[in-house]
Amino acid sequence: MRIYPLAQADDPTPTEFINIAGVPHNTVHANNFEIFTAVDNVVQNEPIESLDPERRGLLASIGIVKGQPFAPNDHLRARLVEAAALGNATARFASWYGCVASQA
Repeated sequence: MRIYPLAQADDPTPTEFINIAGVPHNTVHANNFEIFTAVDNVVQNEPIESLDPERRGLLASIGIVKGQPFAPNDHLRARLVEAAALGNATARFASWYGCVASQA
C-alpha cells in the first residue's frame, strides 16, 4: 500500500522504507518528570489537531502548549514529580490488579 497526496497521483514520491532491525531503541516511557518533557516534545512536533481541545486544555494547565517552551517553575515541577510517581504507581497497580482479577 502506498499513501500520498492526491495531487501526486500521477507522479507519487517513492516510498522510503527504513530498516530498524537490530537497532536498539527504548519503547518504555519514562516514569518520572521526564514523561512531561516527552509529552511536550510530541505536542511541539505533531499537528495541533492531533489533540482534541480537552486534552490541549489539560496540558496547557501544566504549561505544555504548542509553540511555547515548557518551563515549569519550581513549585509546578515538584507537583509534576509527585504526579509522575503517583501515575506510575497507579499504572503498575492497575496492571497487576488486572492480571490478578482475571485469574480469580
